Amino acid sequence: MNSTFKITHNEVPTAVAEILHRIVAIEEAVKQGAFNDEDGFLNVTQAAEYLDLSKQTIYTLACRRKIPYHKRGKRLYFEKETLAEWVRNGRLDALKEGGLLR
Repeated sequence: MNSTFKITHNEVPTAVAEILHRIVAIEEAVKQGAFNDEDGFLNVTQAAEYLDLSKQTIYTLACRRKIPYHKRGKRLYFEKETLAEWVRNGRLDALKEGGLLR
């Protein structure tokens, strides 16, 4: 992006206010998970939506090591395909435990 903006000294406060407004909007969009990584990773909010679970349930499952996840710093990440496989395997495990499959 190679745009040049020309503003006067009097316009600086308005320009700074607009920039701050845009930064806050971008930060909020990132927190809400509006930007999905192309390599299939989901944040906690996205994983909760994908699995139709609450965020607290996702955290609890991760804490108990019942759901596959990656941790980078304090953040948890989930691979979409791995979550789908986890759901499918959970169905098979439940059927085995119930004696329906051998």
